Amino acid sequence: MKIKFLALITVIILCSCSNDQDTITQATLEGDWKLIQMMGMVPNSETTGSDMERQESYRFF
Repeated sequence: MKIKFLALITVIILCSCSNDQDTITQATLEGDWKLIQMMGMVPNSETTGSDMERQESYRFF
């Protein structure tokens, strides 16, 4: 019984170790990102577009 349990745990661990997730995340984050909306601490205090105090952009490689 212990051997079957250990074999099952080993299979689960080996299947969960995959690099597919890393390549998908990296591909979706690359490029230029711009801040389009800011939310403050006060409920319903959202600022968008040119009304924002500052404009920010980020470039991910």
